[in-house]
Amino acid sequence: MPPAATPCRATHAGSGARRAHRVLREDALARAHEADLELRRHAVAATRHRLQNEQLTGRSAPQLLNAAYLLDDGQRAAFGEALERLRADERYRGLEIDESGPWIPYSFARLDEAPQGAEGTVDA
Repeated sequence: MPPAATPCRATHAGSGARRAHRVLREDALARAHEADLELRRHAVAATRHRLQNEQLTGRSAPQLLNAAYLLDDGQRAAFGEALERLRADERYRGLEIDESGPWIPYSFARLDEAPQGAEGTVDA
């Protein structure tokens, strides 16, 4: 589920507009971070991915968060309810929170970890 952002574009020229744009973007990033923390409460594991540009997302607004959440089947409903609360919460007005999946948990596979019980010995 990659939550996406609202447009954070300044409409006036000059340094005041750049400052306003920066403040809007910082606020949107903080709210995206808060949403991520809330969703992590309902997940077994979570990870952030590299942000995708507008060409890949097909949106004119920059993406602020691209995350994957590994859910236990028993937490799926609570996770969905958390998503709906975030979408309805006025504090997140202007953020577009998207979801997709379920997906195969490739995001949580690690090559640097040995499989459990694979120490090179066989139990007799």
